[in-house]
Amino acid sequence: MMNLYVYTLRKMIAAWLAKRDQMPEMQWLTGTRKFDGQLKQIKKLIGPHVQPFGKLATDMQILMKRLPSEDAGRLYNDLWLSIAIHAYSIKALELLIDAIDAYDSHDFVGAFLRVDQAKKCMQLIHSQWQTNPEAKWRHFYDNDCYANITLAAEALATLENVIRITCDGPDEIASRLEGNDPLL
Repeated sequence: MMNLYVYTLRKMIAAWLAKRDQMPEMQWLTGTRKFDGQLKQIKKLIGPHVQPFGKLATDMQILMKRLPSEDAGRLYNDLWLSIAIHAYSIKALELLIDAIDAYDSHDFVGAFLRVDQAKKCMQLIHSQWQTNPEAKWRHFYDNDCYANITLAAEALATLENVIRITCDGPDEIASRLEGNDPLL
């Protein structure tokens, strides 16, 4: 499930930047809806799970601080990394959907900030891999071929830059509102 969130996030960014009317890769999940309908369907599916995963991540961090370091290290690899990937990637997906909604409502700053938060979620997962307390696993995740967390963070950084470049200043925003928008 964890790579579903990240995969969906990357496909969503690609579809939005390419101005596609649909994410064909997601039809198995959303049916044949148009892009906006797909976003609503995905948000409806993930919405009830964002907060519980966030709470689980917080509770797990508290538990690991209370355990002896050997047990915490084992728990870090056996459970924490999976929880972190779920909690932070589902949150990033929700933030991206909210960013698209904000952008469509001409809240360009809000869109930028939500994309930035989503990028930080992906970067947090990556940093959890790199700060692994078990030395033998520290570089195991460098390949990142399973979930493509680093690719998702780069895609979000690209989207963040596009929003910043195209909405930087009153003249650019006026151009967006007049219909000269690369993302609308």
